[in-house]
Amino acid sequence: MDVHLVPILKNKLVDSRLLKDAIYFNGKLIRSYLLVFLLLLDSFLLVIILSGIRNEQRKVPPPALYFPQQCRDHFKEHNASMDSRRYYADFSDITEEQLPLAEIAPICQEMLLASNALSRSQNFWLHQKEYMNLLGQINAIQHTRERDIEEQKNHSTPIFGGIVQEVDSYQMKNAHLLAREKQLKKKIKSLPTMENYPLFPKFEQLVQSKQKKYARKKASYEMWYPWYQYLRMLFFIVPFSFIAWLAHRNNDMLPTNITILEVEIAANIRSLGMVINANILLLIIGVIAAYTINLMYVLLFQKTVEEFLPGGIMSLFKYLLIFVVIEVGVLVWKYRQKKKKAQADKAKKEAIKKAILESLCSNGKCRIKVDYKDHKFCPACGHTLKIVCPHCNAEVINGLPYCKYCGKKIL
Repeated sequence: MDVHLVPILKNKLVDSRLLKDAIYFNGKLIRSYLLVFLLLLDSFLLVIILSGIRNEQRKVPPPALYFPQQCRDHFKEHNASMDSRRYYADFSDITEEQLPLAEIAPICQEMLLASNALSRSQNFWLHQKEYMNLLGQINAIQHTRERDIEEQKNHSTPIFGGIVQEVDSYQMKNAHLLAREKQLKKKIKSLPTMENYPLFPKFEQLVQSKQKKYARKKASYEMWYPWYQYLRMLFFIVPFSFIAWLAHRNNDMLPTNITILEVEIAANIRSLGMVINANILLLIIGVIAAYTINLMYVLLFQKTVEEFLPGGIMSLFKYLLIFVVIEVGVLVWKYRQKKKKAQADKAKKEAIKKAILESLCSNGKCRIKVDYKDHKFCPACGHTLKIVCPHCNAEVINGLPYCKYCGKKIL
């Protein structure tokens, strides 16, 4: 951060009512005990605000839950394969877990209701269990054969008779495994296919007819999900910020017809209330800014970062991006403050020049008629009308940029 930004921020703290109210108590900087109290209060409020936001955002389920795995698997291409018995393997995982239908997408509700109806067909789970058992045995046999082949390649015996005996043993074992695998595959083929179940054609037609609609709905929900989360955050936090703003705005009202002691107590209570309200407002503004920056990151950079950077660097890039956004915001604010100050100074100098030409006091709050030849101070407000030029020590009118005797710049 630019070192010249420190005095600007300091001046902004003094000029801004909100920031000033957050760190000043009865016109003085808050003391250590009050600072500790405010830190504890802010930490407590931050935990409550973030917990409330998370609870509110949970009402919008993420895409992985709104379109659950059971629903996504049904829309894959495998259910249209030639050997529909393969569908048994996936159908078990798809229909095993019962999801709360009210919390998922309507298209997935329709799909899971149809799949549950199909799974309740006669002997469906019995055939499915037998199919999974046979498939597991085949996989185990294939794994054993692959392991034996690898061992056969890496193993050597120096005695010729031992080599012959080991090769014969390997061939006998391999032949036995092949025969067993063939027998298991024959049993699988004897099981009914998915088409044998009366509800399967209707189910398959439903999948095919909803395929494009499902893809469109899922893509739309994933695109708008960050906005749903952000709007839920605003839905929770905006009412609190409005209440805090009203409390901060009306906190300077004191009751009438009270004693001096009561006025002092009321003033302390009012000042403490202003400090607390200002801190709450600043905390809410910080939370909204953080969620806004995160939304910008998700919309503009997340997909690109996830595609080209690994997880650890991706997290580092996210925080670096947040820092850059904050730094850019500070620099833009700094530029606007400089521009605003330059415009104000220019307008002030023009007003002083106009007042001097009209023989008025150059103090913006006075504007009484004065004689710049005889008067050194304004008789109405005491404003200094003449100063000494630092270059030639001549007496010149206060407010004019150049000395009329030496021509050098004064202000």
